[in-house]
Amino acid sequence: MTQYNRPNETVFASGAKPGELENFPDIARGWGIAFDQTDGIPPMEWFNALFKRSDEAVRYLLQKGISEWSPTEDYPIGAHVQESDKVWKAKVSSSGKRPSQTPSDWVETALSRDALVTLIQEQLGGIGIKVRVRVASTANLNLSGLQIIDGINVLDGDRVLVKNQNLEAANGIYVVSSTAWVRASDADSSNKVQPGMLIHIESGNSQLNSLWQLATDGPIVLGSTGLAFEMVAGYTGVNPGTYRSLTVDRYGRITAGNNPSTLADYGISAATQAEAEAGSDNFKPMTPLRVAQAIYVRLVQATESVLGLAKTATQAQTNAGTDDATIVTPKKLRAGFSASLGVNGYISFPSWLGGVIFQWGYYSGSLDDLTALITFPIPFPNLNMNVSVTADGGQSGAGYFVTAGAQKVSTAQFRLNGYGTNMPSIGYHWFAIGY
Repeated sequence: MTQYNRPNETVFASGAKPGELENFPDIARGWGIAFDQTDGIPPMEWFNALFKRSDEAVRYLLQKGISEWSPTEDYPIGAHVQESDKVWKAKVSSSGKRPSQTPSDWVETALSRDALVTLIQEQLGGIGIKVRVRVASTANLNLSGLQIIDGINVLDGDRVLVKNQNLEAANGIYVVSSTAWVRASDADSSNKVQPGMLIHIESGNSQLNSLWQLATDGPIVLGSTGLAFEMVAGYTGVNPGTYRSLTVDRYGRITAGNNPSTLADYGISAATQAEAEAGSDNFKPMTPLRVAQAIYVRLVQATESVLGLAKTATQAQTNAGTDDATIVTPKKLRAGFSASLGVNGYISFPSWLGGVIFQWGYYSGSLDDLTALITFPIPFPNLNMNVSVTADGGQSGAGYFVTAGAQKVSTAQFRLNGYGTNMPSIGYHWFAIGY
């Protein structure tokens, strides 16, 4: 295919190259025909030369699409031209001003794909968003050769976020090579590495699809300033689930979660024993032990004048009758007390009342002279102190009388002695005391 060049703007015969000169008059007013020079009929060669020039100009425009800029052309606002392998649009009316050198008059337009990609990258770099990297380091790296990073075999040309170097000034974005690595072109100078720039991690076992930010404050001198990167989005290692306690970093990410079961796990301080006993704090919770301690400190020994607590007396304490700080229950009071309320009976008092026993009975006899061995309803445990007898019955008048007496035999018996005259039937009441 024939490649057409831009036609020569010189239209005069004096500008023709050797061999190109046709017998065509030089007319200062431009293209035209003077009939007085040709007897009214232009030679065919003149038409052929004119049409050839017009055809070449049209084909040139068809091939180019947009004409090349000309220093002699006047361009109105909005005109499009090519210059320096780029397409430009006139911002103002212009003449003789080369587009690539006069940005006040011309603006680049109709970018190529590569130029558009470059422009987008430059603009993203300006706002701090870098082209994604394949992986990010997890430890100090030897910045040379192909290797495995975060479980991924990196290849020649892969971009890597290096963020764990022992020397933080060596951190940054690098391009993998089988030899020594170099910094990526969008992060190889101080003005391209700005605080807050963001880098997306494409792959990796632990950092897949995470977003990292340069946390170092400016100004930054690449190669001298330590570069620190922090994850601002991505998997933090916390498994999905429901948690009652969470740890959140300054970017709002959940970095830990657990389910506390005690106040201490929640970071809540319970009241101390001193605080529980003082009873003045109105904010701290109390454990069952502290509640008991708070109550106990307010429970004092009960006395005749002080309301408080008192223990229940033991039977031994009740029997001893000397303790004045315990309480005697009805059961303890009843213990040791017994009675048999009949013609022959007794009342036995508890030991705390001295253990005294009262016994009584009735004996009926039919002889004037009587001696009877009487057994007590219950034996005295320790001592038969006294027995008294009273006669019951007899007749009035001269010659009738009765007497009675008692003789202690043991703690279980006594002997009743009775005597009377003319008494065919008589009874005796007796009463004994002991303990």
